[in-house]
Amino acid sequence: MTISDIHLTKRGRFAVYSQGEFVCTLSPEVFAESGLQIGMEIEPSRLSSLQYDSELQAAKQKALRLLGGQDYTRRQLYEKLLRFGGDESIAEAAVSRMEELGYLDDRDYALRAARDMVALRHFGARRIRQELIRRGIAQEYVEEALEQLESDPRERIAQLILRKYADLYEGERQRARAFNGLMRLGYGFEDIRYVAGHLEEFIEQEE
Repeated sequence: MTISDIHLTKRGRFAVYSQGEFVCTLSPEVFAESGLQIGMEIEPSRLSSLQYDSELQAAKQKALRLLGGQDYTRRQLYEKLLRFGGDESIAEAAVSRMEELGYLDDRDYALRAARDMVALRHFGARRIRQELIRRGIAQEYVEEALEQLESDPRERIAQLILRKYADLYEGERQRARAFNGLMRLGYGFEDIRYVAGHLEEFIEQEE
C-alpha cells in the first residue's frame, strides 16, 4: 500500500489516503511516532495497528475526561465509551488502563457509594445492594461495602419514623404508609416492625 496523501482535518487528526482513497485518521501523537510520509509503502496490517493505537489513545483521553467529572464503575465507564462509538476491545483496553492508573476502583466506589446512600438518601441494605448491582459492581464488593456500614439499621429506621412518619400511631393508614415507605428505602419488614413496636425505647436511647 502506497501513501498518496496526508492532510490535517478540522478536528486536528491526520487523514491518510492510499491511491487517492481515504484509509483512516490518526491522532497527532500516533502520526508523529509513525513516521508516515507521502509516497511511503506500508503494509495494511501496520496501518491498521496505527489506527487501533490512535483510537485507543482517544478512548483513554475520553475516559480521563469522564472520570474528571464524576465517579464511574467499571461497567458504567465501559458502556459510556461504547455509546461514544468506541469498539468493544478498545473500550475494554481503555477501562483496564484506568484501573491500572488507579483512577477506577469498584471496591472503593462501592464503599463510598454505600455510605452516601445511607447518609444522603437514607437507604437500607436491600436498596443499597440493588443500586450497586445495577451499576455493575461485583457481588463480592457489594457485600464488603455493606459489611462496613457503621450504623445500625434499626437506629436509622427509628430516626426516619420520628422525622418522616411521626403520625405512625394515629391510624392504620398512616402505619401502612410508613411501613411501605421504609420498605421502599430498602429496610427489612422485621426490622421495621420491631422498631415500630419499641419506638419509645429508641427515643429514650436518643435522650
